[in-house]
Amino acid sequence: GTMVVAWLVRLVQSIKLVLKVIYWRVFVLVLSVAHALGLSGWQPQLGKVPARIALSLDGEPSSRPGEGKVAAQRRVASFVGASASAVTWCLDAGTRDVTIFAARNTLIDHLEQFGDLLSVALSSRAAFPRLVFGEIESVTGIDVFVHGGCEPVFHIPVLGARASSGTVANVRLLGSEDSERDLAQVVQQLVEDTSVPVENITESLLNERLSSTRGNKARLSLILSFSAAPNLLGFPPWL
Repeated sequence: GTMVVAWLVRLVQSIKLVLKVIYWRVFVLVLSVAHALGLSGWQPQLGKVPARIALSLDGEPSSRPGEGKVAAQRRVASFVGASASAVTWCLDAGTRDVTIFAARNTLIDHLEQFGDLLSVALSSRAAFPRLVFGEIESVTGIDVFVHGGCEPVFHIPVLGARASSGTVANVRLLGSEDSERDLAQVVQQLVEDTSVPVENITESLLNERLSSTRGNKARLSLILSFSAAPNLLGFPPWL
């Protein structure tokens, strides 16, 4: 009897999850069609929009024994494309500062491909027909930063910008070495600082110093993890 009840509970939970997925897919599809037809009054308005979002991405492609070069390139292209799509959704919702953490540096290693996809998303509405919030219309370009740097490595303009007085969004790409480098640097500074007794070097002090390493940027409003289990995968929240 207990096993049957447990099985029924899992079944109900699975059905609820499937229904939720179907609901949101239909919802987005209806909004996309309404936008394509030029119907007004269908665009949803978000009550709150995070000023700065971080995406901690799981599922980065890694080498597989015996895998061919073409198959590996396909998996990389799929990951880069999904990442660009996630950034586009954030921009369309109104967020103008998006940080992406990919531990193996897949996006940083494929900057050109990532930039091309974002350029297409910004310049061709037809390329991403499912965008529904409409806030991407005011983006006139994207500055791309890597490894927590303060200067962009390149700028992605919007071809035929739709807004005469829009905003430039920031996209920041991070890898696992960024958190390791900053942590090592802060620990070294504290150890060399004779005014700070060793017994006072606590987790709270480390958090405070690490937070100040990127004080020129707004604090994160939201971290989205795409791991199956609660796991930030090494994401450095002070960035």
